[in-house]
Amino acid sequence: MPTAVEELQKTALLSALLVKKADLEKKLEEIKSELEILEKEYGNFQEFEKKLGSSFQEHDIWIKWSFLREAKKRLEEELRAIEAELSSFGYK
Repeated sequence: MPTAVEELQKTALLSALLVKKADLEKKLEEIKSELEILEKEYGNFQEFEKKLGSSFQEHDIWIKWSFLREAKKRLEEELRAIEAELSSFGYK
């Protein structure tokens, strides 16, 4: 049977995980919105990349788009890890 201190620690950790999860979900939605804007304006990333010219503007867009894609991937990975941790506490 867990002690009162252990229960308090579990509650604090659960609370921190939920706050972190909400923050990551918000950031992920912001990134998805920015990616959507780029896709509407320039189409598919792979096609844009294939047609990438030598202008500064095109390279600037490519850098931003690449960064956002990587950030999205990392946020999704971090969210999966948090969700797995929450599951270990029996939280869905």
